[in-house]
Amino acid sequence: MYKCIIIALASLIFMGCNEPKGKSKNALDHTDTATKQEMASYKPAYHFTADSNWINDPNGLLYYEGQYHLFYQYNPFGIRWGHMSWGHSVSTDLVHWKTLPVALLEEKNKNDNDTTMIFSGSAVTDKNNSSGFGTEGKPPMIAIYTSFVHNNH
Repeated sequence: MYKCIIIALASLIFMGCNEPKGKSKNALDHTDTATKQEMASYKPAYHFTADSNWINDPNGLLYYEGQYHLFYQYNPFGIRWGHMSWGHSVSTDLVHWKTLPVALLEEKNKNDNDTTMIFSGSAVTDKNNSSGFGTEGKPPMIAIYTSFVHNNH
């Protein structure tokens, strides 16, 4: 039992505290291939984890066109809190996941240096197209979220 606790604690420390050196703070992926391979051995078998970087609460799990879609709070620029955006992954069996491009990325405001971050929310399939965003036979996915304007001055 103690061995399991130590391994779990070691994996949390490994994945959450060590920032790779020599990478740009603005790089989309702070993790090199060797580190990704090492981290893969610590990933849980039946729980979703991001391929890299900081992840937080799930914001939508829905079934759409034969796949489960999972949206989650995500920092695409690093392993610490910040740059709140929404990650997006899909699965056909809820065990094996494929990471897609970031669904909702924080935005730099055009008139100043502020950043609008994407916080918690939810996602649904609008099967009746009551929003009007879909087309005939193609209902849209709708995301509702809290945004936060971060003053970068």
